[in-house]
Amino acid sequence: MHTERYPHTSRRVFKFDYVHIGNMEKHRGHSKGFDERKIALIWRSLNQKGDFMYINEISRETDINPVTVRYYLDHYFKNFIEERNMAPIKGRFVRLKADYSLDGILKALKYIK
Repeated sequence: MHTERYPHTSRRVFKFDYVHIGNMEKHRGHSKGFDERKIALIWRSLNQKGDFMYINEISRETDINPVTVRYYLDHYFKNFIEERNMAPIKGRFVRLKADYSLDGILKALKYIK
């Protein structure tokens, strides 16, 4: 693996960590699209419970950040979940509609993509 040192710092940087655009450097984040592992973890959590779950509960079970869980539910699971707002309790409760398999959800998401 090729590394280089920047003249103004003593920090070592790997070539594949940064995208060089002219004089600017931009850190390369994650790849575009969804992560199938996260889809599978969220699906398994919702499928095991079967009942409405609070988003933070899904986050704890899957060990995924709650913001990421909300993003995946809003963008990738929006056609596969039901939502319910409990009046005295603040927050969103979600569950899977009917019996969606993980393979069916992934096929649908790849087709849409």
